[in-house]
Parts: sequence; C-alpha cells; structure tokens
Amino acid sequence: MYSFFLLMPGVSAQLSIGEALDTNHLNWESTGHWISQSEVTYDNQDALASGMIEDEEAAELSLKVVGPLEGSFWWKVSSEEDFDFFNFSIDGTVVSSISGDVDWTKVTFELGAGAHRLDWGYQKDESLSDGLDTGWLDQLELLLEATILIIEQPVALSLVEGESGSFSVVAQGGADMRYQWYKNGVPLAGAEAPSYVIASAQTADAGDYHVSVQLGAETIESDAVSLKLLEASASIDDALETDLLPWGTQDGWEIQSTVAHDGEDALQTQPLQDGQAATLTLNLQGPLEGSFYWKVSSEKDYDLFSFLVDDSVVSQISGEENWVKVTFELEAGGHQLKWMYAKDDSVFWGADRAWLDQLVIKRAQGPIPEGIYFLENFDGLPLGPFESSSESKGDGTDWTGRGPEGWVMARGPGHGLVDGGQSVTEYDGWTFLDPVSWNASATQDRDQFTKGKGVIAVADSDEFDDLDDAVFHASLSTPAIDIRAAAPSSLVLHFDSSWRQEPQTGQLTAQFDGGSEVVLLELDEASPSALNATYALALNNPAGARYVVLKWNYQGINNWWWAIDN
Repeated sequence: MYSFFLLMPGVSAQLSIGEALDTNHLNWESTGHWISQSEVTYDNQDALASGMIEDEEAAELSLKVVGPLEGSFWWKVSSEEDFDFFNFSIDGTVVSSISGDVDWTKVTFELGAGAHRLDWGYQKDESLSDGLDTGWLDQLELLLEATILIIEQPVALSLVEGESGSFSVVAQGGADMRYQWYKNGVPLAGAEAPSYVIASAQTADAGDYHVSVQLGAETIESDAVSLKLLEASASIDDALETDLLPWGTQDGWEIQSTVAHDGEDALQTQPLQDGQAATLTLNLQGPLEGSFYWKVSSEKDYDLFSFLVDDSVVSQISGEENWVKVTFELEAGGHQLKWMYAKDDSVFWGADRAWLDQLVIKRAQGPIPEGIYFLENFDGLPLGPFESSSESKGDGTDWTGRGPEGWVMARGPGHGLVDGGQSVTEYDGWTFLDPVSWNASATQDRDQFTKGKGVIAVADSDEFDDLDDAVFHASLSTPAIDIRAAAPSSLVLHFDSSWRQEPQTGQLTAQFDGGSEVVLLELDEASPSALNATYALALNNPAGARYVVLKWNYQGINNWWWAIDN
C-alpha cells in the first residue's frame, strides 16, 4: 500500500490549491473561494477554509482519483443549521453532510476500481447566515494499492497540415514521476513531459502515440491514441456540410474527425486558457430557418457553449451534453449568428471542448396560399463566392451547388469533361446563382432574364465548357408535391424561364405517383430564344393522383443556357 497526506500549509490565499496543499501532481479543481489558513486547524498547523460567498452560492473543491483505494479526512463547519451545508460527494452522490456548529470530525471512505471524483462543497441557501458561515478541511489521506495511476488518458488528434496540437496525460503518484512519449512504439527524443506538442503537423507526424510514466521501479503506460492528418483544403464549410457561407470571426476553432455527429468531421474548439473564448460568426439575410447539432464537455454552469442571434442568447449548454439538435428562425433582414465557447476565470472539467456539426440553412417557408400546392424556395439558399479561374466579377454571394431541401440534381450519361482537364465547378450540373453575378461573369444577354431575381436555377453549357471541352447533361427535380386535395385536371404549373437558342435540348416532365414521365414542354435548336419568358402549363393531373414530381432536363455542348425561377 502507498500512503500520502494532502495537508493545508500556512501559505497566502494567492497560492493555487495545488500549491497550498503541496499536491500539484494531482488534478485539483475548485469553484467559489477557498483560503489556506492556520487559525482553525485539526493538526495545529494549517487547513483549508471556504471563503466568503453570497446566498445560494457554493464553494466547491474536486479531486479525480483512480481506485481501488481507502481514504479519510477531517472537517468541521460553522453554519446555519439544516440550511447551509458542508457536503462530501463521491461520483456525484453525497455520502456525508454536516451543518450548524460541528467540531472536527473524521470521515473515512473506500473506492472500488476505476476512475472516481471526490467533491467537497460548502453550499448556502437563499437567505440568512449563522455562526462563522465557513467549512474547513484538513488532513486528507489516500491509501493506494498502486504507486502511480493515470487519471486522464491522452485524446486522439485530427489536424490540418501546419496546425499545432498536443497530447497530454494526467498521472497520480508524485512529483518525481518521469515521462516518455512514443510514436508507433518508438521513443521520441526529448519527449519527456506530461504533454507532447506538435508545433506544425506534417504527414510524417501521423501515427499512434502513447506515453509511459515511471516512478522508481514502477512503470505504467497510457492508452495509444492516433494523430490523423486532414486535407489542407478542409474548411468550415466542409466540416459543417455547408456551401461557402459568408463566415466572419473564426477564432479558436479547428476541424477534426474524431468527434462528429455525422461520423465524418466537425468543428471543435482549440485548447483554451481560463478567461478565453472560441468564437464563430456568420452573417445572413432573413427570413431563414436553420438547424445544427452541438455538444460540450465542460465545467457545468461556468464554462458555457452559447448560440446567439444578434448578440442575444438563444440556447446555451454546459457540463456533459451529448449531441443535441437546435432549430432556429430568422425574421426578414440582416442577422449575425454567433457560436461561442467561453471559459470562466478558473477550473476546467471534462474534455474542456465544444463541438459543432451539420449546419442547415434554408429560406423560411411561410404558409402557402390557398389553392397553391407548391412554391419554389431558391431565394433562401446561402451563396458563396465564385471559385473557378474562368468566373470573376462576383460580389462574394454568387452561387451554390446545393439546392433547397428535397430538390434533386442528377447528372446524366456523358456529362463531364471530354478529354480530361479542369471543369467549371459553378456550372457542373444545375446550380443556383445570383442572376447579377451570373451576368457580371458571363454577360452575353444573360441580363435579359429580369424576371429571375434573388437566386435562380441555371443549366449553362456555355460556361461549363470555358476551361476545357465538356458535355452538359443534367436534370433538376422538385420534391414529391402532395396534390391529394386537387381536383382532376385542375393543376397549372407557372414558372419564369430564360432560354437562348442553339443546338441544345430542354425537356420538362411530370411524374405522378412514381409512374411514367409525362412531357409538359420540349425545347430544341428550333425553339426560338425566349430570354425572359413565363410559362403556364396544364399538368392534367389524373383522378386519384397523390403526388407529382416535376423535372427539368437540359443537354448541350458549349451551347447556351436554360435558367428558371419563380
């Protein structure tokens, strides 16, 4: 058995608890106010006392240990009896409690194998004080079967090339413990501290890492964890499954694949010091609807993960919260979304991280007027800047390849580059563009589509061919539209269209309840240009039809375009 004492030396209150208790090698945590003093003690030397706190506040002290072990300590209290309590808890369960005027009393306890948390807390109710309004703690003794134990194992890392990161371990045993880190089983020269820092991650750094901890003749090894290298092109949009959103502040976040709601990748806060915060902002124009998943592992009620809209807190989590979905709505006008993980001025708990994944942004769909069964919602799509070298003169909110929820874009046979090379991403199938940016980049009468406003859907074989020879063949389909309440042969499809004549083809079909496609409109090289047209097409919906899917199909080889809206 190994025995050591945690004593409260007579040092000034400015020292940390670990320094005051001569236990810097242990993982002490505290909230509220604790004072090292020598006036009220059990051993006539020194003890720890709770400091001044307000009604409904608490002074708490915590220690992580690994069993099996036996332990004891001495405590006393002077408080409002049966209202202000000094509690001792093991793994969140109160096992002993005193209040009123209780002189020094010894408490003994046993812990089974595994990790445990010990908590001491002096808790005040909502009113009144009595006695000295203080709890004292002295002479904590732990009898361990092992000399050294690992309290916190290293955590796997996922880094983008060039990013920094570190592995760390928390061991229990004594100030003379020695450390050695290994990569793929080979000792790393000079890696002899509780933490191993990777200043700038490179491909060669990927692998499995562990650390051995030695005290005298005894050695213990940590779990092996991996370092993975993410592609340098990984971005916030990649991690959140969004499409080139106008992100603002991005302080204190990193992309990783170890913890993710979708099993792929997510944003994670970088290691933070007390009093620091990780902030992510996004500016959008409403009306919009949105959702995201988030989780946190932090000091409950003190280190907070918050979601704010226009600087007002909408939702907030702390402690140990697994993945939770949050939904929100934005009214018309400009808004700033903010995700912020903020640490208070002392103590950490858990992984001390926050995670964010799977952000969805879409236009708010208000009530559909009576007699209308479906409304296009392109205008709610968030747009990002042009990417290809052939596209220019945009304003940064130019295009997206991701359509509204439920819409399906499919590339047909033969679509793509003819002899390799580089395609124009912005027109690789039906995509969604700001018509002003579309015309600014491509001109050639695209500005004639004045009925197209906000965001339009575009199939443009001319632009798709701008870098290397390419064939365009793609379709765009609506979600299944519920038409059960419609009378037979009563439905009419209205939409605006821009078509420039060339040897190209376009076709619009309707498919009822998964049956054969019915052609509503066909366009080809004989169809005259109609750069700013409006169609009203009878669907001839059959009796008993429940759902319909509408599909626009376009084919061309360096021809012109077909664009639709409204």
